[in-house]
Amino acid sequence: MKRTHESYSKELQQLLGKASSNILNARAAMSRIDNNGSEKAKQLFEQAAEFEQEAAMRLESEGHHEDVYISLVSAASCYQNAERYDKALLGL
Repeated sequence: MKRTHESYSKELQQLLGKASSNILNARAAMSRIDNNGSEKAKQLFEQAAEFEQEAAMRLESEGHHEDVYISLVSAASCYQNAERYDKALLGL
């Protein structure tokens, strides 16, 4: 039986929502021409990565084992976008 996001706890849904929001805001900041947009995007991507890592731990504890890796790959991608390559490699 395929699980849906409705089977996630409210806390997990909120955490994943925060990560998604940060990713969208980071992409919007990247579209700015100035350096401030770039720096803001990096901060937002790094925060999103932290949310994704926390979500991966919560997914594991709630028994959503097949979804853990999706959050870990997303975290690594966010760290890469934040130019935090050291953390991107450690996350996987």
